Amino acid sequence: ISTICEDSREHRSFVLKYRKQLSNLLLSNLSSILSNVIEVKKSLKLFLRIGELSIKLMSETKNEKLAKQAATAIGKVTLKNWMRICEACPLSQEGSILQLIYYLIKVTSVFATFHEEAGPEVLSWWCDILQSTRIRLKVKHKALALLLTMEKVASMKEELPLKLKRCLIDFSSQHFPVKSLELKEGTLELNEYQSIFRIFLKVLEERASPVIFYLVLSVACREEEHVCETDIQDSIFKMMNKNSTDVLVKTLNVAWEIFDESSGEFSSNIKLATVSRFLLPALLSASSHLIIVFYKEKLERLLKVVGDILRGGEESKVKTLTSKCGSFLLFGALYSKMDQAQVHSKGSELTTLAADVLRISNLFPQGKGDGKEMSSFLVKSITESRKETFQEGCSEDFKNLFRTFHCSIQNCMISVISCIQNIEKLYNHFIFKDGSIWATIIDTEKEIKFEMEQEQLKTRRRQLVTIRQNAQDSTMPATNYIQSHYLSDSSLSQDIGHYDFTSSLNEGLSDTAITARVNEQLSSVACHFLELEGDELGSHPCMAQFVAVVKHMESKQMYPVPTGSFSEADPPLWMKSILGVLQCDENHRNVKLFILKLILSCPEVFTPFSKTFLVPILTLIGSGSLTGSEVINYFVSDLLIMLLSWSTQTGVIPDGSEMEKMSAVRVLSFLMRNI
Repeated sequence: ISTICEDSREHRSFVLKYRKQLSNLLLSNLSSILSNVIEVKKSLKLFLRIGELSIKLMSETKNEKLAKQAATAIGKVTLKNWMRICEACPLSQEGSILQLIYYLIKVTSVFATFHEEAGPEVLSWWCDILQSTRIRLKVKHKALALLLTMEKVASMKEELPLKLKRCLIDFSSQHFPVKSLELKEGTLELNEYQSIFRIFLKVLEERASPVIFYLVLSVACREEEHVCETDIQDSIFKMMNKNSTDVLVKTLNVAWEIFDESSGEFSSNIKLATVSRFLLPALLSASSHLIIVFYKEKLERLLKVVGDILRGGEESKVKTLTSKCGSFLLFGALYSKMDQAQVHSKGSELTTLAADVLRISNLFPQGKGDGKEMSSFLVKSITESRKETFQEGCSEDFKNLFRTFHCSIQNCMISVISCIQNIEKLYNHFIFKDGSIWATIIDTEKEIKFEMEQEQLKTRRRQLVTIRQNAQDSTMPATNYIQSHYLSDSSLSQDIGHYDFTSSLNEGLSDTAITARVNEQLSSVACHFLELEGDELGSHPCMAQFVAVVKHMESKQMYPVPTGSFSEADPPLWMKSILGVLQCDENHRNVKLFILKLILSCPEVFTPFSKTFLVPILTLIGSGSLTGSEVINYFVSDLLIMLLSWSTQTGVIPDGSEMEKMSAVRVLSFLMRNI
């Protein structure tokens, strides 16, 4: 055996000549041979060579029974003599450690029950490598190839997951930067960091490990956008499609516990990032059964948080606002995923539970017992919350949190109405009509600038939307965007608080359709994303949601759309509401820019009604108020391209009155002065 393991030309020829005989001899007696080598000869080098040769021969033999027997033998002997192996492979010898790592990778590939029979000492050895300050990251990177196996080992005993968690946190503290953006593009350090991070994501996909979920979450939430952000989202979706409900609920509870903790261990930013970047995408790709299980446990807490009143000083309000923001986001996900019958009808588990909580807590005493209490309570709470504002002299962080709060309630309102209603005037009333909302969700103290140089512009970004997916027509056309010239890819009077949703129509599919799960395919959740330009306006937390609801109303044919005589087209109520925002001189420049960006992001929806919007947009361009400190930027260029496109498709031009002609003249004059 010692002879055939020698790596020389003569010995390789000998092995090739008598390969079949040697294979049978070695595999048949593998247990005794390996035991003798490690126990008597105490040669780790020979032990590893024999093991690796045996595994290679197993893959070549046609005797499946013999191969299976040998695989069991090599796994059991390895585990039985683990302490001897470790003694012969001290942490000070990186070469020996690498050999043992490669050997274990091969052993675990053939011995399927390795993790079941391995003891805590195997995990301890691996953790010692990752936690050592003397071992280079390059070696640890190789050791992480065993992460899936070690996670399985840790899951076999109650106390081991905590050991694994401490190990991985120590490893990340030693080798991960505070923010991934500290690593420069194209460097070896960034490449290695991404490679290591993707190992964690791959195991997360396969196992939905709470430990690894916590690690990925804790690292990614340190910054607004992680360098592997898209990979993280994709891995979460795959994780949700590969694992059982029981396992996933435990994993999602890790994120919930971070969001719901009250000791002050986690900051407001960490909590909100946990909900928006981990809980939300996970829930949006979950089965209806998991959604019900998850929300049944959390519904009482969520409803009470929504019903909380802002009290106390700034610190107290920060805690309440953070909890409210996350809760509204989670309700948005609920209404996005569930059938109307589950959230807005009598008899479902969720509406029954919600009605009981609201009645016992006296949060919604006007409930009628019709199963619509939860929806009515949310709409009422959101409407009342729109009046909340910060006091003068508060900190900038507090102002930003208030803005985040108003964004979350606006997005939640869109989610709720999109699920339970299909009448356009109700969409206008609850989402668009209140002109005061725009100044609360848009920062009016910051000057929005549009860069001129192409390399300074951000690429397009995927953004999550929480619009009811089976109400959001599957045949909805892909969003058509006006490509930036500089980019390379480039009325109800009824009191809202007492409104009765009795007229709601059921737009949902059956529960069978909802629970149909996809296997490792992201196409099923692609409808939860909209891709928008990653500039300051396109990446606004409400922009994607507004674009989604605009396209949702169009796809559900909630209002008549003319196919001719475009100059006489009367726009729907919601368009008149946003037109009023554009035409109001009191509205801030940033608010008008947001509305224009919304129009630019779905121009085809506005095309049949271009006659209504043509002059107001020309007036804004001609006034020069959109350019800020720049002259002609890509935003103005995009608007002009859009207007020309509208004229080409509808034949509408600004020549119907003197005012229309003057608006066109002013734009032409503006361009001639500034180009």
